Amino acid sequence: MARIARLAAQSATIHVLADIAAQQLERFGTARSGGNVSENGRWDAARTARFGVVGATLHGPYFGLGFGAVDRWLGSSRALGVVARKVIVTQVLLNPPYLVLLFGWLSVLEGRSIGWQAEGIGGNTLSKAQATLAPNFAFWPFANAANFLFVPPQFRVAYVAACGAVWNTFISIVNNK
Repeated sequence: MARIARLAAQSATIHVLADIAAQQLERFGTARSGGNVSENGRWDAARTARFGVVGATLHGPYFGLGFGAVDRWLGSSRALGVVARKVIVTQVLLNPPYLVLLFGWLSVLEGRSIGWQAEGIGGNTLSKAQATLAPNFAFWPFANAANFLFVPPQFRVAYVAACGAVWNTFISIVNNK
């Protein structure tokens, strides 16, 4: 339980920092994303808090347990064949469901209504998960290959969270569109 709490705290911290970075990019126009920092142009603390909650309650536990399962299933070898299988498994079995859970949980935290309309939980989740799936497949295989090749198992979620600082900045911008 202490391990999951540590992973939750690490992920929450990274998610908070990533959202702050995303809001700064949006505020100064360098992201050209069309997202809004907030109605009054100031930092949206509630948005940042939602990302922190997602990091603590979803990202840290999900990937902590998920990477543990992948290691148990495929072993802890750093041989290229094993690493390639781990990357494929994480890309196919862990990441797509995570995107759905991520945007679903953010939609709930944003107070969206239940339903498949564009602004409902289902419609919002589906559109944003679809919008981020291709970039996910461009970014994470390389990050995870390095993770499985070079990072000791006890630091994998922290490494993923650090890579996630870049990724979650993108996710925050997409979610705020």
